[in-house]
Amino acid sequence: MTDENTTRALPGERLRRQREHRGLTLAQVSSELHVSQRMLAALEADDFEALGAPIFVKGHLRSYARLIGLDPAELIAEYEAAQRPDEPALVAHKPDGPRMDQHRSHAWVGWFGWVFLLLLGLLLAGWWYYQQEGGADFVISNTPERTEFPTQSQQQPRQSSAQPPAETGISEEDASQATEPTGNDPAETGDEDGAQEPVPTDESTSNAEPAVSPQLTAPASPPAAGRGLVLEFEEESWVEIYDSEGRPILYDLLAAGTRREINATGQLRIFLGNATGVEVTVGGEEFDLQRYRRDDDTARFTVNIPAARN
Repeated sequence: MTDENTTRALPGERLRRQREHRGLTLAQVSSELHVSQRMLAALEADDFEALGAPIFVKGHLRSYARLIGLDPAELIAEYEAAQRPDEPALVAHKPDGPRMDQHRSHAWVGWFGWVFLLLLGLLLAGWWYYQQEGGADFVISNTPERTEFPTQSQQQPRQSSAQPPAETGISEEDASQATEPTGNDPAETGDEDGAQEPVPTDESTSNAEPAVSPQLTAPASPPAAGRGLVLEFEEESWVEIYDSEGRPILYDLLAAGTRREINATGQLRIFLGNATGVEVTVGGEEFDLQRYRRDDDTARFTVNIPAARN
């Protein structure tokens, strides 16, 4: 039981034993995986901190396990289990901080409580003094409210405001008499008919506007059919895609089985965190990532996606 637990906790040791069992050297594995011998030695020694982020460690474990015939999922599970025992140690010290904060909070609550009681006492004393000294003022101030002088002032504006309508009525009658036609002049009827003619022109111009508006809102040209960028993730990988102006198009950690079509044109800059687990297609043809793979299984490259021709 002890040997099994030790083997499960050390995926690097399992890789080393399987490599030696198959008669392979570090140099041969390095040549096959395109990874430096230094990183392979760190992986077999379970020195995961020297390999970078966990996603890179998992990528190396997958590639190494497939080469020598081990189950990648089992090794990754052992790696994740080996990282968990360090977590409870951090949680054990957490209760000490909140206890000190609780004592401080109780002290602040007590201090604010005394201040609140003092202010409340001052407010009550001031209110009682105001009631004793200012009671007579309230009685005197209530007497003027019984007078009705404001109502007389309100009636005068109503009378003055009632006079203008009569004057305006006279002016309207005079204006109407002055503007009444003396007879049915043909010239005037012709002008009236002519004034109605521009109405169809307004309708024609309003009907012509929708023909111009599509030109203002024409969408950008999509990629040519079959010439776009397609990413298929056989394994989990981090991916970054930027356009020609440096704006991010895709910036995410995508799981295995994901397929992404990038509807963008021009020069695109791409970074893959697990190059062995991603298949790239450009213009319907598979893109060769082998030239751009680094020792840590990452890849940086640039592709040019042409726009569709009208």
